[in-house]
Amino acid sequence: MLGTSFHVSSLTGTIQKFSIYTTEKVYKSEFDELFLLVTHKGIDAIGIELNWEAFLEYRLPSCIFSCCTLKTLDLFGVNIEPINAPLIFPNVTSLCFSCVCFGARNHHLHAVNLPMLESLSYDQCYGISHFNMTAPKLGSLSIAGCNDDDDDDDDDDGDDDERDGEV
Repeated sequence: MLGTSFHVSSLTGTIQKFSIYTTEKVYKSEFDELFLLVTHKGIDAIGIELNWEAFLEYRLPSCIFSCCTLKTLDLFGVNIEPINAPLIFPNVTSLCFSCVCFGARNHHLHAVNLPMLESLSYDQCYGISHFNMTAPKLGSLSIAGCNDDDDDDDDDDGDDDERDGEV
């Protein structure tokens, strides 16, 4: 990973897309260092896909939430605990969450603002109600196969709620 970090630090200009796919155990410090480098360089799109074992351990670093150049974020198999800030993903227009687990840090607190978000999708995610947000430009929303383990949820009809749709 050190070689990759050195290569990224020597690049000039904004990076168009950075993708990581791994089936190996994730070492948080190495990944966080790499994400810090690409977000400080400037990045248009990030794709992260982790295996199930890594999913249980890796939490998205705060530098991704505040990256001003990021426009597209595709996440598979990560945990997200949004930072306690009124504005996150300031220029992101497209968010795709697959097999993502949302922590309760932002649960029932003030909504965070995603001012540029136009497209949002959740697929097989957990705790999506914990990600309390506003998105004034949202034009497309897709929710499929999500499970919300919320203790405040009064839905005890035994049915799994699955919704697909666009707004």
